[in-house]
Amino acid sequence: MFPVSVRCLNLGWALALVVLLASAAFAQPATKPRVLLLATGGTIAGVQPKDGSGQSYRAGVVGVDELVDAVSGLRDRAEIRAEQLMNIGSNNMNDETWLKLARRVIAGLADPAVDAIVITHGTDTMEESAFLLSLTTSGEKPVVLVGSMRPATAISADGPGNLLDAVTVAVHPAARTRGVMVVLNNTVHGARDVTKVDTLRPHAFDSPNAGALGWVEGAEVKFYGPAPAPRGEPRFALPEEGTFPRVDVIYMSAGTDEVLIQASVGAGAKGIVVAGSGAGSMTSAARTAVRTHTKQGVFFLRTARHSAGPVAASDGGAGDNSDAAVGTLAGTDLTPAKARVFLKLALLKPDVTRDELMKLIGEL
Repeated sequence: MFPVSVRCLNLGWALALVVLLASAAFAQPATKPRVLLLATGGTIAGVQPKDGSGQSYRAGVVGVDELVDAVSGLRDRAEIRAEQLMNIGSNNMNDETWLKLARRVIAGLADPAVDAIVITHGTDTMEESAFLLSLTTSGEKPVVLVGSMRPATAISADGPGNLLDAVTVAVHPAARTRGVMVVLNNTVHGARDVTKVDTLRPHAFDSPNAGALGWVEGAEVKFYGPAPAPRGEPRFALPEEGTFPRVDVIYMSAGTDEVLIQASVGAGAKGIVVAGSGAGSMTSAARTAVRTHTKQGVFFLRTARHSAGPVAASDGGAGDNSDAAVGTLAGTDLTPAKARVFLKLALLKPDVTRDELMKLIGEL
């Protein structure tokens, strides 16, 4: 038997050791979410040496590492793995860059070391890239596109705040299964409904038909509705080789004739999106040309040239002017730009029919 004083001393050492180990465990930083940050360029990476002078503005100049380092607290929110995928203005996005981006995102989502993906992107075609990614990806991991309306060198640049918000949304537990989103100006939008509505102001994006998904302020994120169930498989597959079929957009205005439609078909278009007036209307001359080319296998999808409101089958006209008679398809509330993305993907399906396209549009 030990003396009482020795037993007490040993007990004291044991308690001290327990306290020390517990303190060390609590001192270990919690594992941060892992974000793959893909940079593609745009105004968020743009410079404008002479503030306010459009002639001196250049998109896609600043590298992704500089973007990350410029945002205070960004690395506190997540473990960032940054890649410079490209550095261009999004007005120069095309089929080749879309494929490069989509394939990298798909690979990133399949990577167990990635919890979410954030993409810096120019605002010109951001809604198109977001929609493309939403149709070709699936699963629970969030994908967030972010950009800015002011270049990185502006006095009140909005890029750093937007990027911090995008990462905050991407790693938020409630963001899982919400698919592809767009975050700007403290607002979270869904890829299906978001569209650019202003050429200059920071609040340049809106979702006029469905409304925004939520908002972000500091570290707080609020979504307005419950997250949907995860989609098991993407709606569309990317081409295994080659590229997308050609799809053009023809804008309807007073006096539009058949010339642009014929030129598009002559250039090899497999599909044409009609940005119609009113609720998706076409001029008589345009409808005659459309009727001719639908019989030759070209698909025409009617949309409205506005940013809000649906295009229904009955809006194409009655009798001989109806969608069924002419061979056109009603594009619901898709904008012309997003309808073009849809057709590019849908026409990859071999021997796709008008009925199949109608079903696919209804499922969006």
